[in-house]
Order: sequence, then C-alpha cells, then structure tokens
Amino acid sequence: EGGMTVQEAKRLIRQVNVQALKKQLHTKECPCMDYTELASLCKEMGLADSSDEARKLVLAMDEAGEIVLFRNKVYLDAQEIAELVSRALPLRLVGEDDPRVKEFEELHDRKESIDEIADRQVRKFLWVGLLALTGGTGLFVRLTFWELSWDVMEPIAFFMTTGFIIAGYAYFLFSRRDPTYQGLMHSLLASRRRRLMRRMGFDYQKYKALEKQC
Repeated sequence: EGGMTVQEAKRLIRQVNVQALKKQLHTKECPCMDYTELASLCKEMGLADSSDEARKLVLAMDEAGEIVLFRNKVYLDAQEIAELVSRALPLRLVGEDDPRVKEFEELHDRKESIDEIADRQVRKFLWVGLLALTGGTGLFVRLTFWELSWDVMEPIAFFMTTGFIIAGYAYFLFSRRDPTYQGLMHSLLASRRRRLMRRMGFDYQKYKALEKQC
C-alpha cells in the first residue's frame, strides 16, 4: 500500500533529471545556446522521448523563468536578461494621472536647477584655480630671475611639488579615485550638489523613490 508506483518513480526520475539539466546549464560559460542544442540535450538526458516533448519542456522552462527563449536562442541567465531589459526600457508603475507623476516632475525640475547651479559654481571655482596656478607660476618666475635666485627658490619649489604629490595621494585615499582633473571636477560637483540640496530642502531619497515608480 505504501509502495511507489511506476508513474511516481518516473516523475521522481524526471524531476532529478530536470535539476541535473539546470545545473549543467548554469555551468556553461556561454550565456546563450541554440534552441535545437537545448532540445537535443533534453532528449539525451531522458527528459523527452521526442522533439515535440523536448519543445514543450523548453517552453515550460521559459514560462517558469528558468531560461529566456527568443528567436531560436536560449539565454540561460533569465535574471540578468530581465535586469538589462528593465534598465533599457524602464516601466512606469503608476498612471499618468497619478499625483506622484506631477510631484516627480516638480522634483525633477528642481534637481535640474540644482545641477545647473552646482555646475556653474564648480566651473567658477576651477577657473579661479587656473588663475591662482598661473599667478603662482608667474610669482615663482619673478622671484627666481629678478628678486632672488634659483638657489633660494629650488628648495621652495621642491617642497611645494612634494606637497602637491601628498595632496594627490591623500585625495586618492579618501575618495578612492585617481587624482585626475576630471575626477576632481566630479567630486566637487557631487559635494556642491549635496550642499545645495540640503540648503534648499530637496529630498533626494524621495526623488529616487519616485523615479523608480514613474
């Protein structure tokens, strides 16, 4: 009475073979394969006795989200494909008449305004830095060839150069970015943007949450 029937044994063997097939697919280095190759693999592992049964099994795996079947190609990592599609084609989770859409548009306009202000301020700061470096170089030239001499200015130039190297290394340690002009500009932009958001009472977390929904 408590014994296993033939049908139950076949079903159990089929489930074991399905799990073995999944494991074998996940170990493949190539992220995709031909549909005919997967169908043949199903028949080789005893999961299907005919091409029609293999086709039904592949379609069932596609509907279950185990694989992605598209134009006779089988993509093995369904989760990765879903993430790529969601990034390329973001879906709106709310209707156009939802009040959250209007709120998001208002926040988006405010954020763009903050970004523009931060960009202008950072560019002004960078221009001031260029003028300061140019003026400092001119001062060094004046002191070296007219006021003093190279014997006096050489150790000063050495220590100033060492100071710039130390500053660049410290920037790398704290920001974990290469000390490049572009990296410096991005860091200044991010810092200035955060300050402006705090000053203007802009809720960035709420903006990001609405962005995902709208």
